[in-house]
Amino acid sequence: MIEKAKEGYTVCYQDQCPLRTQCLRWQVGQYVPNTASTCRCVNPHFEGVATDNCSMYRSDQKVRFAKGMLHIFTGDMPKRVEPAVSYGRFY
Repeated sequence: MIEKAKEGYTVCYQDQCPLRTQCLRWQVGQYVPNTASTCRCVNPHFEGVATDNCSMYRSDQKVRFAKGMLHIFTGDMPKRVEPAVSYGRFY
């Protein structure tokens, strides 16, 4: 997952932060390649950074989100239209 982080993701380098081992920003920061001359990072002087209540903290726990629109159509939608609507293809 860390290897797939999008370019431009804000990372953190606060090694003294108590939340760092569970923070996705800190973990991704450990894998920024040495070939990258610049990257987006958390301002270490921003209020609350590297504290137990860091506003920049992002949990490293995977979350599951719903995707798609399955089983939401009632019997009044014509079957020929249903696939286009459910996959977002409007003509």
